[in-house]
Amino acid sequence: MLGIGFGRRHDHQAQSGPEKNPFLNIATLKGNAANGERMRRGYVVTRRGVHIGLTAASTGGDFAYIKLAATPDERDWAGAPACISVNDAKPAACGSLLMDTGVTAMYLTVPESQAPAELRTFNNVGPTLVAGTKLTISIPAADSPQALYTFAVGDEANPFAPRKLNLVGSSRPPFVNTSLRFLNGFDYLYDAEGGFVGLRWTGRLPQSFGSVVAPSN
Repeated sequence: MLGIGFGRRHDHQAQSGPEKNPFLNIATLKGNAANGERMRRGYVVTRRGVHIGLTAASTGGDFAYIKLAATPDERDWAGAPACISVNDAKPAACGSLLMDTGVTAMYLTVPESQAPAELRTFNNVGPTLVAGTKLTISIPAADSPQALYTFAVGDEANPFAPRKLNLVGSSRPPFVNTSLRFLNGFDYLYDAEGGFVGLRWTGRLPQSFGSVVAPSN
């Protein structure tokens, strides 16, 4: 695996800062020296590959942009804000999202108010949610989402549904590691200069599965 994330130092990943991110430290671009005047630091991740460096070509289309908070040491950006609702429970559990290209399983932390005992069971890893449980993930907030998607646990007909869902300690702040299946419906942009995540709907899936509300021009 090649780490390209941000805002991960709090998770005991000391080598995860922007100075260690290979996608943000490009030495040459098409044989020429890369510099901030010609290429903005960041990248776009899609199902078909990665575009390193933000240019007019790579950022085209209807991206919805979500502003990121600076980390306490101001050396990085915090994870993307997101809210998680289980079976449409309100209020949603709001915390952060990690779009992970390395795993097909989702890792989810929600309070017991969102996942009470009757919705919990076990898989071969540990706690999970019973099949058929509905999840809705809204970015950055449930009341004003710029992007959202939904699936039922175990729904093999929904390309957003992870291969497996693993619950991680409910005492932690709400968190979702989406799994790489997030990319079935969204292209994902990270702007390391300005501190933004951008999401673009691919149009591959029905609108009933998810959507992006991009600003009108």
